[in-house]
Amino acid sequence: SFPFSKGFLTKSNKGKFLTTFPYMMGNLNNSRFNTLSCSIQSNKLKFGRSINIRHYSTVRPLRCPKRSPELITEFVNKYGFECFSILVVRSNKHKLGESVNLSFSVNLPLNDPELINKFSELFGSGVLAKRKDYFSFTVKDLASICGKVIPFFSKNILQEEKQLKAFNLLKQAADLMSRKAHMTLEGLNEIKNIKLLMHNVTSSQETRLVLYGSNLSSTVGSPRYTYNERASVKIPNNKRSIFIGILLSDAGIQRVNKGGGARLQFKQKYGQFEYLYFVFFQLSHYCSRGPFVTKAILHKKVHYALSFTTRSLNCLTELYDIFYPNKKKIVPKNLYELLTWEGLVHWIYTKSNIKSTYLSDQRPNNVKGLYINVDGYTIQDIVLLMNVLIIRHRLSCSLHRLKQNKSHIYIKNKSMPLLLKGIRPYISWLPPKLSVHNYSIWRRVHNSSPSAMVPVVSYANADLDKLQIIQENKGKSGVYRWVNLVSGKSYVGSSVNLGVRLNRYYSYKNLTDLKQNMLINKALLKYGYSGFKLDILEYCTKDEAIVREQYYLDLLNPDSNILKKAGSTLGFRHSEETIANFKETRKNRVVSEETRAKISYNNLNRSEEYKEKNRARILKLNLAKGHPVEVINISTNEKTIFPTIRQAASELGVSHVSVGRVLKSQKLLKSIYKIKYLKDNE
Repeated sequence: SFPFSKGFLTKSNKGKFLTTFPYMMGNLNNSRFNTLSCSIQSNKLKFGRSINIRHYSTVRPLRCPKRSPELITEFVNKYGFECFSILVVRSNKHKLGESVNLSFSVNLPLNDPELINKFSELFGSGVLAKRKDYFSFTVKDLASICGKVIPFFSKNILQEEKQLKAFNLLKQAADLMSRKAHMTLEGLNEIKNIKLLMHNVTSSQETRLVLYGSNLSSTVGSPRYTYNERASVKIPNNKRSIFIGILLSDAGIQRVNKGGGARLQFKQKYGQFEYLYFVFFQLSHYCSRGPFVTKAILHKKVHYALSFTTRSLNCLTELYDIFYPNKKKIVPKNLYELLTWEGLVHWIYTKSNIKSTYLSDQRPNNVKGLYINVDGYTIQDIVLLMNVLIIRHRLSCSLHRLKQNKSHIYIKNKSMPLLLKGIRPYISWLPPKLSVHNYSIWRRVHNSSPSAMVPVVSYANADLDKLQIIQENKGKSGVYRWVNLVSGKSYVGSSVNLGVRLNRYYSYKNLTDLKQNMLINKALLKYGYSGFKLDILEYCTKDEAIVREQYYLDLLNPDSNILKKAGSTLGFRHSEETIANFKETRKNRVVSEETRAKISYNNLNRSEEYKEKNRARILKLNLAKGHPVEVINISTNEKTIFPTIRQAASELGVSHVSVGRVLKSQKLLKSIYKIKYLKDNE
């Protein structure tokens, strides 16, 4: 006897039923065969001597012993990732221009024909398609969905919370379609809302066990995904907002073919590399490679940019259907439900600039309005965007046209406090936006309080990071802060060229200069550079350096800054103790009449030799501090070099102030003399 357990029942042309087994399960006449066939006729079992592999056009599953429906329920609970789905697509055949399809789809293993037979028996007119490493079983017929799928899972309750929620939503959509509600605009919109809820289903177990974003590790460098792996990748709610924000700005989605997945590409100009890398690290779970440099020639100029591309994934197809319903990018009609504060942060970051310069008082009420570039959007899309800003986020805004006739949405000054409050929880994730325009809103939000202040760059050891400090800040203007790691005291300063200014702090000659008798210089000499860290609080334009320094002086109140007015000695006062010492010294000083007479006599009767020595001493001091200049007579081309500005002024018969003005303005003195500084090597 043979332990027959699995096989396929086929019908031949002679009316006989043949059972074909995929492998040999015993011996027949002491010979082994790859395929065993037997015929069943008149309820008697007969074996054929010559056994061959036969191909038939009509094949149906052999009826296996029935097993309980728990087999199906257990399989869907365990492996049915997104098995219930709703698809809304463009269709010219329908009156509303869109069609709705419900589907129940599972992926079945190749080595379990009994499970395949069970699904076919229970759910009727399903489509069974063989893939590379699995069978795909799909039910799309509305009659089968309502008549078999829904009654089965209503009776056999799913245990997985996520699958159960998706099934209940599918049941609601099927009820609407059975009543022909999808043929009306109200019913179609209701089904779209159900679809949106279905794609956002998250089980309470997932949110309870998984920390915010920690389950989405990077997949850069991982092998190419299989079909099942691509289908299992989903977009959680905390990442969905980022996708929506960048899709409203510069990101785009490509779909190669109708049945395949979609991929997202995000590109930023090279100056925005910091922000692009931030977004990439947030979305690296969906990428197979890192960012790469792209090159484009526009108006005969070469422009470089950074870009990254995700894998082709099914979850991105959902976003493609939302933003590209007719293969053309639009602003989704359900943007009200999609655009959260976090998504708004990314959209504003890539599309905004600041209206006016900032005041020294940095309270939110004094922040000026914000322009968001919407050039390239249709007027319908712009109106939809403004409605979302006004209704959902309660921001007062209007439409303006600025330079080159470009459209901008303007968020008014009175709405800025509300905007800052809404984006504050997400702004710390973003790098500061540095622009050639007025100082950006992002650094303002970062540094609105001492506790929330985050420096642009921080160098932990000023001694070891010396070369890095000078090179990275060369030619940049901004505000810096020295922090004493021992005493905790700090010093705030600003410069139009941070590289030059910070380099002076590493000059021993500069630190010991009595003319620059500063507390920070003394502290650097006492504790050494390794006892300090250096923070670049922000980069800004040259015109804003003093204003921003004053802001940080008011905000941080650093201990080592004696002068509390940026760029001026105004407000400096000696302490009461110092003034008392001055008074006491002068009060106890007694000059006799004899001493006074000698001083008077020496002043009146100084010899020429003494005067020459005194002049030579003063000249020596001036040469050490002075700057050599070259005076050129443009009419005679005669060149004369003077060791100091004062000496040149004396020879030319003008004041040293006039010479200084000519050096700054590069104009001619007396319309004939050209004056310039001499470098050390000249």
